[in-house]
Amino acid sequence: MGRERVGAEIRDHGLRLTDLHGSDIEVGASDIAFDTGPGTAAPVNARLVALIREAEAGGNRQWSGEALLADLRSQRGPRKPAGKRQRS
Repeated sequence: MGRERVGAEIRDHGLRLTDLHGSDIEVGASDIAFDTGPGTAAPVNARLVALIREAEAGGNRQWSGEALLADLRSQRGPRKPAGKRQRS
């Protein structure tokens, strides 16, 4: 979930993810669920928060880009085109 301007960039270009271990991953817009509306479920964001809390409690801090992306992909719900607002 985020601002429409960010959604438009993701819709047009996707995302490029890099890390300190040399991972360089291109994620296409069709693989990203993005919304600007309030009340939007954000399972990937919730998973990121959980991973941060786990790391702070002594859990894994050495995620590779590929492993993190696979974990987050397993958490996402149904996909919608990036940058499109869901109306209730």
